[in-house]
Amino acid sequence: MMKLDCIIVDDEPLSRNFLARFCTRSERAEVKGIFSNAKDAVTFLKSHVIQVIFLDVEMPGLNGFQMLDQLSYMPKVIMQTSNVDYAFTAFEYNVTDF
Repeated sequence: MMKLDCIIVDDEPLSRNFLARFCTRSERAEVKGIFSNAKDAVTFLKSHVIQVIFLDVEMPGLNGFQMLDQLSYMPKVIMQTSNVDYAFTAFEYNVTDF
């Protein structure tokens, strides 16, 4: 079974840890990076190609949407947020799941 390369971008440690454990248990995702802010994730993505981003919206500095605006390619994005007000904008970005 081929694994999908992914990264996790979330400023909440509990969310990052939960997603990392979930990916490990699923055996379908290979976590290539875990980031507490979007700026570091953008830097990583300039030299790495991944298939999936688990992305929070509200983070210090760049928010999730601003991060997507800076990417040179668009992997599948699974937006993770408890704020449903972002749903419309998320789907304008063609996110895979919200």
